[in-house]
Amino acid sequence: MSEQLPAPLKTVCRVAGVSRSAACEARRRRGTSQPPRRRPGPVGALTDTELLTQIRGVLADSPFVGEGDRKLWARLRRERGVFTSRKRVLRLTRQAGLLAPTAQVRKRAARLHDGTITVTIPDTLWATDATEG
Repeated sequence: MSEQLPAPLKTVCRVAGVSRSAACEARRRRGTSQPPRRRPGPVGALTDTELLTQIRGVLADSPFVGEGDRKLWARLRRERGVFTSRKRVLRLTRQAGLLAPTAQVRKRAARLHDGTITVTIPDTLWATDATEG
């Protein structure tokens, strides 16, 4: 893939007004006819679409409304014999919008205390609630 230039790369880039990294990247892209790279490691037994079909099947068989990725991953192994990475199950369920619904953040009630701790009369008994912050 090394293509010989008539002049040094530094000189060509200076004359053309581009950085050397941009020129090298353009040469690399122009010369590739290989498929795009994928992450290293072994390929799973199922493709992403096949695994997503299995995940949808597990969700359909479940009596619960929402399942988390860990429970889906365990059920795939135990019930269907599909051994895959938990992170892959999480990625696919996230992309497909199949994650379990999470509780919405509730607005807090108006505070009963304004933040001042000055007393109006001496020897007053104070009480606090540890759940309020």
